[in-house]
Amino acid sequence: MLGRMLLALMVPVAGLAAMAGVASAQYPPPVGNCVVTTTATATDEGGSVRLTITVRDLDGNPVAGEPVVLSITAQPGSDASVAADAGATDANGVVMATLNVGSTPGVVTVQALAEEVSCSGSVSVMGGEVQPEVIVPPNTGFGPGGSNGDGIPLAGVAFAVVALGVMAVAVGTSKKPR
Repeated sequence: MLGRMLLALMVPVAGLAAMAGVASAQYPPPVGNCVVTTTATATDEGGSVRLTITVRDLDGNPVAGEPVVLSITAQPGSDASVAADAGATDANGVVMATLNVGSTPGVVTVQALAEEVSCSGSVSVMGGEVQPEVIVPPNTGFGPGGSNGDGIPLAGVAFAVVALGVMAVAVGTSKKPR
């Protein structure tokens, strides 16, 4: 009897737990986002790229007057620099900046920090003129009628014909003329 009563109480509790589902939350909760876009994804060493940093709130609306701090978080050398045109976003939630990539080939990464959001963008720095690779094919032997260089003739298949289901193959040898 007691077992049946416990079972009767457990079924509704299990049902409530199943209906409740699994709860999850992000901590801290999101407050918006930012995006870094560049005028180019690659440039030559010593070049510069324009950056556009856009800050939006949780509803996707631009955030005006938001201070944005830019920094270089990774670079192949030590002479890359970034400078914002203004210290805060305009009415469209945008800050423009210039990234000077420096003189060392590699990837330069810029991070933008607004009050509670951050984003980053990368630019590849190309070094000088790229020389094409010279490809030398391997020696794969001799064609029909050739020899191995010692005057020993090589056997080869001259042709194969399939006609009406019958296959004919001609095989021959040849000597290198002296």
